[in-house]
Amino acid sequence: MQRTMFCASLISSAFLSQALYARSLAEIQQTKELRVCYSDTPGVIEALPKGCSDQCTSFSGPAADVVNLYAASIGAKVKGLNYSWDQQFWNKDGKTARGETYTPQLIAANTCDLFPSHLTKVEWRTKLLEFAILYPSRMMVVTHKDKKNQIKAMKDLAGKKMSVLQGAAFQTWMENENKTTLAANPVKFHVTPVERVYTDIDQQLADFGIGDMDSVLGVIRLEFKNLVAAFPVGPMDEIGWAMGKDHKDLVASVSTFFESMRKDEKSKLNEIWTKYYGMSLSKFSQIVTSVK
Repeated sequence: MQRTMFCASLISSAFLSQALYARSLAEIQQTKELRVCYSDTPGVIEALPKGCSDQCTSFSGPAADVVNLYAASIGAKVKGLNYSWDQQFWNKDGKTARGETYTPQLIAANTCDLFPSHLTKVEWRTKLLEFAILYPSRMMVVTHKDKKNQIKAMKDLAGKKMSVLQGAAFQTWMENENKTTLAANPVKFHVTPVERVYTDIDQQLADFGIGDMDSVLGVIRLEFKNLVAAFPVGPMDEIGWAMGKDHKDLVASVSTFFESMRKDEKSKLNEIWTKYYGMSLSKFSQIVTSVK
């Protein structure tokens, strides 16, 4: 709560001195500073010390590594900040207004040039932000290994408890399933902070969770040895970095960077993915698109 109130104060202060234009790629390169706003997410990015915002001493994980790689490619250094997930979408009143069209305040105030914490491109977010797509993905159900024989298919989720961050795309998707496929016995929500989504499954405070396939593979490979990937659900997703609608040149630059790196199996980007996920981004994308 203290971190959220502090971040709200920072955003409010930024609004008072809000710039009237978006920082161009040329300005980013001239100042040699890329303003990056992360959101601490298991398997994607970790900010230290825990709960930090503008005084973080380090960022680690695949998102940070790829950001550093991109920043170096444009001759800039990263100025990293850390905000809660929902704050990426806050308007000037400190609220996320789904369905409305506006520029998120952290972008509008030029506090952030981009959000790189592996955001899923969904319709309501496209009214706020422009996306540079890094990879395709599927949502993956993850559960404790002791429950892997109980949770094998969608029907097995009926009446179970799902570990989820309030307002996450995974919750929205499951809410729709609760009205249709699972209406007779809907899933119950175990709402928890993002840093505890997988921890609570590991401790069996919840039966399962849902994450993007890359995040799930990363956490079960490197952190949560008792968790297993059960089965994919939902349609194909597009995951990437988000920037302001006015940041056309930055979006184009990031998109070109992603495309060139994906094509080269020996690129630094593919090396980063192999480090965290045990396979290159190219291979991961092939697997995702082949999963039915």
